[in-house]
Amino acid sequence: MLKYVTSKNLNPTSEYILGDYMYGIIKEDQQKKGTPWKDEELTPSTKGGVRGYESLIGLTNDGEINRMIQGTEYKFPVLNLTHGRECYNYLAKMLQNGGGDGFDVNNLKFDNIDEVKQIYIKVVVTIWL
Repeated sequence: MLKYVTSKNLNPTSEYILGDYMYGIIKEDQQKKGTPWKDEELTPSTKGGVRGYESLIGLTNDGEINRMIQGTEYKFPVLNLTHGRECYNYLAKMLQNGGGDGFDVNNLKFDNIDEVKQIYIKVVVTIWL
């Protein structure tokens, strides 16, 4: 994980990124961008000056960051589909309103994911100030 922190590169066959680390990177980046998101809050609060907040989470084989979208896209490599589901579940609980209550990642189908290729978890955060 130290290698990923310093170089932002990862060997997905031998290095493992935890969901809470991904969450921390997203939160820290949003705070640096000026999003009023207090350390003790799970998501940006509408009480802190945020008019709206949306977090979309998915799995993909495409590791390219799309900078032409509204919001900020984050992609993190995962070891396999099982690790991807674990991270998806964690990030849904942390980033989506309501904390992901009643959410079961095992009910989601990832038919478009090629398990032979590198898999990434993708998070798109859109905030309206």
